[in-house]
Amino acid sequence: MKPLARVNAVGAEVAGSDASLALRELAFLQRLARAAASEQDSGQLLRLIIRETTAAMGTDVASLYLVSEDGTQLLLTATNGLNERMVGRVRMKVGEGITGWVADSRRPAVVPDVSREPHWKWVPGLDEERFHSMLSVPIESGPRLVGVVNVQSVEYRHFDEADIDFLGAIAGQVAGILERSQLQRRLEVQLAEIKLSHDIHERFTELSLEGAGIPAILHAVGALAGGRAALYSADGFRVRGTGDSEGLPAKVTLPPGFTAGTREARVHAGRPPRPVDLVPVRAGTEVLGVLAVDVPEGAFDEDGRRRALEHGSTVLALEMSKERASAEVERRLRGDLVEQLLAGGLEEDEAERLAHQAERLGHRLPARAWVCLLYTSPSPRDR
Repeated sequence: MKPLARVNAVGAEVAGSDASLALRELAFLQRLARAAASEQDSGQLLRLIIRETTAAMGTDVASLYLVSEDGTQLLLTATNGLNERMVGRVRMKVGEGITGWVADSRRPAVVPDVSREPHWKWVPGLDEERFHSMLSVPIESGPRLVGVVNVQSVEYRHFDEADIDFLGAIAGQVAGILERSQLQRRLEVQLAEIKLSHDIHERFTELSLEGAGIPAILHAVGALAGGRAALYSADGFRVRGTGDSEGLPAKVTLPPGFTAGTREARVHAGRPPRPVDLVPVRAGTEVLGVLAVDVPEGAFDEDGRRRALEHGSTVLALEMSKERASAEVERRLRGDLVEQLLAGGLEEDEAERLAHQAERLGHRLPARAWVCLLYTSPSPRDR
């Protein structure tokens, strides 16, 4: 074969090899896209990606490390080729080892021989001496570091730019999966919070519409918040409660400025002192009272408790405003009744009407009665 023909043949072979590699990579990414669309469990999908990556990259190992919430450590999350019992147990600091260096620098690392690499760190129980070459690529989502994906091979290998780009594309798939998973979790949390808030609001609204009264509302607050509930005056004295609220102190010391604008405060009250959550009961800017619920021992639903206190204080404010309005109406009716009775000279039908009015206010008036008025003249000082 002539030299030119040999060069052309080699070129065609290389081009064919590159085309074959490109088709293989494209097929792999298409499989990942289909799997991502059908698989809902992000953990299963990540493990599937790591299993497929070894074959797609022509390596013996693929491993996934995810960054911790505080951004200081990397946790082995999935591996294909290393000891899988170490998944969830191996942690590396960012900047430690090749994996940590890639996470810290946000740059890929090509290591033909790990034994000659200064950044290499041996992890007992995980690493094996038979794996020599390594390619490590950061996983990023915008400016945020997500983790690192590694591939290793038994044979000595120098990974080229095509390998780096391919593993980078896999890292992009992993980042997308994790972002979708986090978004799903956030949505689930938000839906749970909305449902919880709706259920609590519905229960308190039902109590208010039924006119169940303050004791029933306090009992519901205590049941939902996991503690005993009582109502205190704006200066800290207990004024209302239920049978199971007797363990709460007769008086609590309110924090400075509590009624001025604080939404919630936790204090220690009683003997022996125990934690108690205080929530002001407001009607506009006016503080009608203070809702107090003692904090249960052990684990409890902090979010559910907070919502129960918020909704409970709102419904209590409505109920106390209704009681105040009702008491004001009754006071005025009693005053009007007294004035009409003292006026005298009533016709029979007018006297009967006033007698019925007095009965509705809790008084039974006889047909004839004497009225005694006591009048105290002001002292010379008050004149």
